[in-house]
Amino acid sequence: MRSVPSIGPVTAAAFIATVDDARRFRHAHHLEAYLGLVPRESSSGDTQRRGPITKAGHSHTRWLLIQAVPAAPAGGGVRGWGRDGLGHGGVGVGERGRGGR
Repeated sequence: MRSVPSIGPVTAAAFIATVDDARRFRHAHHLEAYLGLVPRESSSGDTQRRGPITKAGHSHTRWLLIQAVPAAPAGGGVRGWGRDGLGHGGVGVGERGRGGR
């Protein structure tokens, strides 16, 4: 976890304490939802309205992860982290990112 750019020891420890084993989430989106990092959605018929994040899950871990985003390098350096940083293709928020569902 600490190999991810902008993630320090406090954020890594909080993430691991909250999530325990990221492999229990089949897709990265499930982990994002568990942490409350997905937009709230209100749908009716063909209309979809997305609001602010749902804020489900552990608020301190979510806050730490959100604070780490401005410090991350430009160009999405976290996107391939799951494969390259850990040497495996396990599902995780760093591996798939938000666009890889």
